[in-house]
Amino acid sequence: MAKHPIDTRQQIFQAACLLFAEHGYGNVSIRMIAEKAEVQLGSIYYHFENKDKLYLEVFRSVYDLDNALTYDVLLATEPMLFDSPEGKAYAIQRVVFDYFHRHVFTLETWKRRLIIRELFEQTPIFFRLVTEVLGGESEKMLQFYYVLVPGGSDSEAYYWSHLPDTQGLYYLMANGPIEAHYDKVFLDDLSRTIIKRTTSLMISMLDLPVPLMLE
Repeated sequence: MAKHPIDTRQQIFQAACLLFAEHGYGNVSIRMIAEKAEVQLGSIYYHFENKDKLYLEVFRSVYDLDNALTYDVLLATEPMLFDSPEGKAYAIQRVVFDYFHRHVFTLETWKRRLIIRELFEQTPIFFRLVTEVLGGESEKMLQFYYVLVPGGSDSEAYYWSHLPDTQGLYYLMANGPIEAHYDKVFLDDLSRTIIKRTTSLMISMLDLPVPLMLE
């Protein structure tokens, strides 16, 4: 029985996810992906055109923004939050917590490996990744700062907006060694500490009241 096109595409995609995470972009060929997916070589070109586009598609699945809670979503659905210092602080908390739970604490192992590989072994399409995949949410966080601090410093805005990224990457890189030496209780406590301290810092930097739960 012939495979359904959707099944074939998914087989290719899943094989690519695992191979890119394990071996890195440069060490994975289209033929390797076809063999692991058990599909014809031409199927990959039919569904994804080339390796670059397949790699970008894999990264899009890591940074799925379809259900992201960004500032503009809150501004459209709960605009009253932006009318008071307490509301603004709560908006920051909502956005940052959402970021960590989507991009850091719940990531599958292969996704963590893929992100770390890209950081230390930047691919030829790194800048395409930044602009086409990673740039959207980073730009929204930057815009969030200017909504909260109209006319604020560009350097302060850049530092503030990237705090979740830097702390999230620290957690992803440290996760392996920590898991090898500590139990899940410690790991869970560390994740709570990171998200609370990061959020608290971002709120206090804007001279907004820090919620009691973050103190």
